[in-house]
Amino acid sequence: MNTETMKTCNKCKTDKPFDAFGKSKRPKDGLYHHCKPCVKSYNAKYHAENPEKHKVRTAKYRAENPEKERAKKAKWHSEHPAMRKAGIARYRATKLQQSPSWACDAAIQSVYSYAQLIQNLTGVKIHVDHIVPLQGETARGLHVADNLQILPAVLNLSKSNKTTKKIK
Repeated sequence: MNTETMKTCNKCKTDKPFDAFGKSKRPKDGLYHHCKPCVKSYNAKYHAENPEKHKVRTAKYRAENPEKERAKKAKWHSEHPAMRKAGIARYRATKLQQSPSWACDAAIQSVYSYAQLIQNLTGVKIHVDHIVPLQGETARGLHVADNLQILPAVLNLSKSNKTTKKIK
């Protein structure tokens, strides 16, 4: 074994390559004392045994660092616009009880990702629209991939969906 590229994990006592260890400022070699699989296993066990402790600590951190949380959320939103739009649509459909449990989230997400790709490539604002509206006058559609269509925003907005009556 080449000792210049290997390190022994203090937990499992096996020699592993440097990339199996996380970075740490404390040790002289700049690597954590335990390998990544050992740390992952320890963390999973700890969180399973102490779920409330983790939730409390997370909530406390978020309450004490609202700016960091806001910035982190804004960064995620800018990096994943299609996922955000799909999530918002899913929320609205669930609220209207038009999102069935059997709906394939991956298929729905792929429609939104494809729409985002078209928008990025063409520069034309694109909307994902329901073919059969979730709150139509005569029928109510479901939030499923087969009921979604990709349209230029101009066409979608010209349909005047805002004036449809809500079914109660």
